[in-house]
Amino acid sequence: MSKRNLEQLIASGVLPPKHADQAAINLGIYPHPFAWQRFFEVTLLAVGVVAIAFSLIFFIAFNWFDLGKIGKFALVEGALVFTLICYLALVWLKKASLLQQLFLLAASLITGALLALVGQVYQTGADSWQLFAIWSALIIPWVLIARSPILWLLWLGLINLTVMVSYAQSSWFAIAPFAFIIHPIFSKMLLLTLMNSAAFLAWLIFAERLPMMTRQANLSAINQDAQLDHQSMNFDQKKPTAPPVHLHWSTNLVGLLATGFATILASNSVINDVSFANTLLAHVVWLLWLGVLWYHFYWLRLNLLMLTYFCAAIVAVVMVWSAKWLDFDWEMATLFIMAAILLIISSLAVGWLRRLSAASLRVRRS
Repeated sequence: MSKRNLEQLIASGVLPPKHADQAAINLGIYPHPFAWQRFFEVTLLAVGVVAIAFSLIFFIAFNWFDLGKIGKFALVEGALVFTLICYLALVWLKKASLLQQLFLLAASLITGALLALVGQVYQTGADSWQLFAIWSALIIPWVLIARSPILWLLWLGLINLTVMVSYAQSSWFAIAPFAFIIHPIFSKMLLLTLMNSAAFLAWLIFAERLPMMTRQANLSAINQDAQLDHQSMNFDQKKPTAPPVHLHWSTNLVGLLATGFATILASNSVINDVSFANTLLAHVVWLLWLGVLWYHFYWLRLNLLMLTYFCAAIVAVVMVWSAKWLDFDWEMATLFIMAAILLIISSLAVGWLRRLSAASLRVRRS
């Protein structure tokens, strides 16, 4: 039931206005007070643990000349050991699973601080990408043990930083993954696109099935109910209604990364005037990724946020090609044509998404 249905019940006299708030909470229209309390508890606890981990780094940096070599390492290594002991104690007591994950998150952050401290104290001369690569390799066991979306995102972010920084600092890394590609920026974007696309597909296949990836509202039950409801509906004459699906916030974020890198790949192949083969390869990869989004989140199951990514990617690439064909020069006529193109394709995209949203609401009301 939606908010509009509740308003209709109040207007028709079926539901007294004094019971409207409680009815909205019971029907899931408004979040339950306990849900808000849980949200703030989890958020503040996570922010507090991360703040304590970063405060250790800032404390050492601020007192760098006052602390000796042994003092610096004693603080970082002591904090790491203390964090792991707290985690093992909670595991042994079988309590506070969320706090267990946050202790592993803090241990992962302190591990990066320890690696940076080694590089600064002993002047190893290692490049930044090696720090991120070693950091991501060392925390793999904790990432697997914790099964926390925050730790997975930290690990994926370190991998992305490793690739991006390595292309700026190491020429052999820029050539090794794709030796047949000449342009280094194109090679980097292609590697990032493939890597984040694989991460997103892995997120859908494995992560979304885990209990900790569901919200307090039990999204798996909601998705199952939507699949049962959609069978009697037909909001599109060309195909049966796809069941609406709710994704975890981390899945949405990884999907944004993958779509963004795919769009940047296609756009850079136009802007940087790479070879025809590279341009064709970039657009094939981009179209394949759009096909994945279209098939999975339009035909199999409906997710408006992912389809918004889909539309935004098309709008961005179309505008880049328009600027290329029009030989963009900041002239008034060129700006007018570009604005008209943007207005037309954006209106089409928004209209399509609004129709899907209205159809999705009809499915839920049924």
